[in-house]
Order: sequence, then C-alpha cells, then structure tokens
Amino acid sequence: MLHETLTDWLIAGPWAETILLAFAFAFGSGVGSFLNVVVHRVPQGQSVVFGGSHCPSCGAAIRSRDNVPVFGWLLLRGRCRDCRAPISSRYPVVEALAGLIVTAVVAIEVLGSTASGRRGIDGLLFGESSETLAVCVYHCWLALSVFGWTLFAWDGRDIPPRWLWPTVVAAALVPWIWPAAGWATGVATLLVPLVLKGVGHCVRCP
Repeated sequence: MLHETLTDWLIAGPWAETILLAFAFAFGSGVGSFLNVVVHRVPQGQSVVFGGSHCPSCGAAIRSRDNVPVFGWLLLRGRCRDCRAPISSRYPVVEALAGLIVTAVVAIEVLGSTASGRRGIDGLLFGESSETLAVCVYHCWLALSVFGWTLFAWDGRDIPPRWLWPTVVAAALVPWIWPAAGWATGVATLLVPLVLKGVGHCVRCP
C-alpha cells in the first residue's frame, strides 16, 4: 500500500510547479549574489562588472564551484578554501532571501488559476498567463530593488541615485501605461525610500 501510494505521488506529483519554483529560487539567489557584490563594491567605488569574487581576508579568488549561491558557502562551511578565514553568513542569507522573494512572487502570481480556471503552468503553455508572467517579472524587479535598497540602508549608506530614481520613476509611471501591473506594488515601492530614510534618521539620532 505504501509503495503504491508513493508511486502514485511520484507520477501525479506537481513536478512542473516544483521545477518552476526551483528555477525561481535559483534565479533569485543568483540575483542575491549580485546584490552582495553591489552593496560591497559600490560604496568603495569599485566596478561590479569587472573583477571576480575573492576572499575578503586573503584576497584569493573564489573558485567557480564555490561561488554557487547559498550552497557554495555551506559546502565551504563558511570558510575560505585557501586561508580558512571565516566568511560572513550574511552572503548566503542575502542570497537565500532574494531566492525566497522571487519564489514567493512566482508562486502567488504565476501558479494561481487563470480566468478560464487553468492552473498556472497550463495557463503558460496555453498562452493565457503570458501577461501574468510579464507582470510577475516586473514585480520581481521591484521587490529585488527594494531588497537591495534595504541592504544599503542596513549598512547605514545612501541608496545609489542611479539605481533609486529610475526605479521610482518606473514604479510611478508603469501602472498608468500598463494597468495590469497594479498600483499597490508601485505605491509600496515609492514609499520604501521614505521609510528607509526615516528609519535611518531615527537610528542615527543620539
């Protein structure tokens, strides 16, 4: 009986949805890895494009197999492969949180039912969720931008204007041009810089 139940579950399991969510997490954690680079290098005036990842203690280059988001840090047990110096747990935490953000947005917006009652994956295959997918990508961009801003604020630094203002303008204008994008996320994105600024001011006050 147990064998039959397990077999039925393996056959009928939501594998398409599972694969999509796994891909969403992998993509989001990859963006989280990039956010770690941005938050670390931009305040120092360093390029985020050129120069590979390296150990903050000995400067040794991080090998490709060790640079996999979240899992690379776990496999190294939080230490540099060369000098064995500890590497901050903030790196995998940021990567995991970014992955969870994208996964949550995809699960909520893509895997729901379409107007005709099809499930998310079927909706994508039948072309009924194409706009939903586009909206999901837009919302992921806003959510990850807000997450990146929060990291800068957490470190007590100002959000880079070249990142802040294009996103703010897009959040304000896109819902006018594309109503499907929705006003709620745009308004929330517009409020976040004000909230971060206010919280930062309160924290810095004696």
